Amino acid sequence: LAPALGEAFIKAYCALLLLGGVIGWWLVLAQTSRRVAQEESNRQTEALVQEIESHRRTDDELQRAKHAAEAARRAAEAANQAKTRYISAISHELRTPLNSILGYAQLLDEDPTLPVHRKQAVGVIRRGGEHLLGLIEGTLDIARIEGGKLTLEAKPLRLREALQQIVQMFELQALSKGLRFEHDVASAPTLVRADERRITQILINVLGNAVKFTQTGRVTFRCAHGRDMAVFEIEDTGPGISEADLESIFEPFSRGAHAAGA
Repeated sequence: LAPALGEAFIKAYCALLLLGGVIGWWLVLAQTSRRVAQEESNRQTEALVQEIESHRRTDDELQRAKHAAEAARRAAEAANQAKTRYISAISHELRTPLNSILGYAQLLDEDPTLPVHRKQAVGVIRRGGEHLLGLIEGTLDIARIEGGKLTLEAKPLRLREALQQIVQMFELQALSKGLRFEHDVASAPTLVRADERRITQILINVLGNAVKFTQTGRVTFRCAHGRDMAVFEIEDTGPGISEADLESIFEPFSRGAHAAGA
């Protein structure tokens, strides 16, 4: 009996020891799990706080950028208004003496006693003055372009007659520089619908540059007509436009390398 009882006690002791080990291991695991969970919770909380702070800083930066952009917009609008007022004042100051010049040129042009060669010269002065007046009035178009309000005024235009007048303007200029001014505008349509001031402005500017920067040789002006479209060609023996300047020829207020000393 004693040996059996001792064996029973040993088995009970081993069972209790095993149970105590399991309970102790469970307690260790539970404590470790709580610690890991707490660390993860702290890490998530810290990350959330950092993200909230980052969003706050981003929002503050966006607000500052928005205020800066609004201030820049107001400054640009004020500058544009000041520029428009300045252009208007300058245009008025230039138109006043030019209108007097055009008035006297018109009186001379209508004088029947004026010799033919003088009458032609007066006509050139008159047309040049009218073009200059159009350019002065066109300075106000800068404000219209920036405001997106520029419109073309298409009206019936006697194109061939207008081109002949432009030819007369540049024949004398080319002759004074010893250049040949060749022209062929007979193929131009007689009557078209177009904005006369814009077409005249473009052609005079391009022809003016051709005569201005051509030192020897010729300047050629042609106009062809086909498929309800007039095509203008201006060719000269001047230095031309360098490849570096080709990309900026349509940029406002840009000048090429050959124009730097002009």
